[in-house]
Amino acid sequence: MNIAFTSIAAGVTLSGLVGTAAHAEPFGPLTVHAQEVRNTDTKGRTTDEVATFNAPADRIFDEKRFSITQEGHGKAQSCTLIPIRTPVTLYAEDRSPVELTAVTSFSLRAHAETGSGAGRLGETAFMRCNASGWYVEYKR
Repeated sequence: MNIAFTSIAAGVTLSGLVGTAAHAEPFGPLTVHAQEVRNTDTKGRTTDEVATFNAPADRIFDEKRFSITQEGHGKAQSCTLIPIRTPVTLYAEDRSPVELTAVTSFSLRAHAETGSGAGRLGETAFMRCNASGWYVEYKR
């Protein structure tokens, strides 16, 4: 298995590092739900929710294999995945350390709006975002 991360310095990939080819596993779906809001005046309403998910201590996220599905109602609907990269030290087959930056957690934001104006009275908005992907196990 050859897994490369766009944030790795100097073109280093995880292939050839101890333990990295041994195990990759899927995760998810991890869900963020911006609760339903109802427009009760001409100003409009917004619903927005953010959650952060962390990889287990011996895993990192394969940022090229994230997928997002969404279900919602309203205007300006969006699901945004924000990768959080941290320094990680892995070891090559000769046990020499390789330092790189990898995605160890991510935030997922769900957002929707009812819209404003007299014509939007009674309108509702909600958003449900689901993130799935792959963990890669590595030895520290």
